Amino acid sequence: MAVWTEQQLATFLASIAQNRLYAAWWLAALRHLQRGEPGGLCWTDIDLRAAEVTVPQQRVHADGQVVVGPRPVFHASGACLFVHDIAIPGDLHELEDSCQVA
Repeated sequence: MAVWTEQQLATFLASIAQNRLYAAWWLAALRHLQRGEPGGLCWTDIDLRAAEVTVPQQRVHADGQVVVGPRPVFHASGACLFVHDIAIPGDLHELEDSCQVA
């Protein structure tokens, strides 16, 4: 498996900074999420103020269908990811605020 260098990752993230899925790529890259985990996240799984992300499920494409199921048990970082030690882009806070459901 090929692994990107820090510079390659920075270049990739900079090139997709305006992409609507930037937050998912950013989180996946900096917290080593498995391939289906970013797609399985809901805003209710993310608490930017507490700097925590819970990964309860994954969403993958299999046999021509989207399958939603529990996250893999082999995930090394556990069910709760802490993002307190990385800088969360300000626009993610704004996006979270605009997506909150009453």
